Amino acid sequence: VAPVNHFMTKRREHEKKLAEMRIEHLIKCWKQIERASNSEKVADRAELNRRYDELEDAIASIVLLGAKKEVETARKFAVALAEGTDKSATELLQSLRDSLRAELELEPVEGLGHFFFRMHRDKK
Repeated sequence: VAPVNHFMTKRREHEKKLAEMRIEHLIKCWKQIERASNSEKVADRAELNRRYDELEDAIASIVLLGAKKEVETARKFAVALAEGTDKSATELLQSLRDSLRAELELEPVEGLGHFFFRMHRDKK
């Protein structure tokens, strides 16, 4: 009985650690994608390139750690971005938000649409 309990405890601990890691990385991805998707008014080329690098990193992390729907949505977004047909990250951000809220056992949020924003400040 003791070896079975030990095995089950280790398994639960491992699953919990993986879930925590996935949530942490996907929250970071969500922030990076949201930030990069609001870059149209960024004049500093170095800052713009840094945001695009973060976007690429976020997509790679989603491919590694995302659920099937998130990976498919990220692939669709990346292909559209590469082809220049659509630069909107709204579907991907909503997919990430929905799955993260479900994993965190928060109630779903419906109908926010394009409710992603970035304040533009003068840098002096």
